[in-house]
Amino acid sequence: MVREWLKRSKNCPLTLSLEMIEDLDSEPEEWEATISATNKILRTVVKHLHRWKTVFFSFSNFPIQSDSPLLHLPPSPTAAPVLERVDVCESKSFTTVEDSKKFWQAIASYPSVRHVMWIDDQTVESSKSVLPNLLPPSSPESSWTNLTRLATRFIVDESLMEFLSGCKGLEVLHVTGLEQSDSTSTLLPRPRVCLPSLKKLEFGAGACRGSVSVALGTLLDTLDLPMLETLELEEWACPKAWMELIQRSESRVKRISVAVDGNALLSLSLDDNTDGSEGDVDVQSILVSLAMRHLEELGVSLFCPGATDRDSLFLRGVSLKQGLGALPSPSMRRLRLEIDDFQLEGEVLEGMVRSCVDSELEDTRCAVSVDVVRRRPM
Repeated sequence: MVREWLKRSKNCPLTLSLEMIEDLDSEPEEWEATISATNKILRTVVKHLHRWKTVFFSFSNFPIQSDSPLLHLPPSPTAAPVLERVDVCESKSFTTVEDSKKFWQAIASYPSVRHVMWIDDQTVESSKSVLPNLLPPSSPESSWTNLTRLATRFIVDESLMEFLSGCKGLEVLHVTGLEQSDSTSTLLPRPRVCLPSLKKLEFGAGACRGSVSVALGTLLDTLDLPMLETLELEEWACPKAWMELIQRSESRVKRISVAVDGNALLSLSLDDNTDGSEGDVDVQSILVSLAMRHLEELGVSLFCPGATDRDSLFLRGVSLKQGLGALPSPSMRRLRLEIDDFQLEGEVLEGMVRSCVDSELEDTRCAVSVDVVRRRPM
């Protein structure tokens, strides 16, 4: 069937999607037969590598071993002339660092690639298996200079700095995970890495958790992002480093989306609190800082595991009553609040927030659209 499909498509560019998830209820012989059949399909489609335009592979416990066609892609600039996007989601598929290296070095040799995503479940013990450590050092003629979108995890070390230095065309960067290495705190002195085209930066949950916040702070201090417009953070950490990055880069950040643990909300402020002491949320200091002077949209996703007084916590911490009223040149146009299930009805809660905002903005020209979304417990 696959051969017939490829034949009928003639020389048209190909969009390939292949998902393999081990059925834990299947017999070992059935799974082995499935692996064999899948490799036959891969061998067939690899013969049409010159037609690949978009590929998506999702593997779970599907072994990509030495005889896999994916480990024998030719590392030649002319092998995949129309390939633009490569998305790989895998769990326990690339079993060795060398296997990962073979695949990604081949992909990196194709200058037409613009969009790369690699989501894996590797642990700290296998942290060498990250893109910057798998590829040769960047050079002016590196194919990664053509990359515009990248989603993957990083370990903060010299290889990452060299890698990012070669990604001058990046417009969207999604850091799915972040790890620190033994050398994170002792990076060699160098000019900050400027990503002159980056407009959107995303950090996934866990990218700044616990001790990894040291790595996050180090990474932010090495970057210069003059064109940054959108910031999406699935966890809120190192607020001072974020504000300094935006202000130092002189970027016009217009949209910020952030997820906040409601139980820790009262101890969050512009200055990092590490002692866990409670205090008012310094929303005003953040919003009126020079880094926020172009902000138009703010989205806050508040989750409150185990909170006992979530309604008052929400209103106290996220209503932005002080911050919005203190903006020297109000640019805020939209406030979106996504919250866990609350005792108050959505309309009542939204009315209270709306009232807080309106009372502070009644003497200004700023009209803020307020959206409140209540998440029901699963």
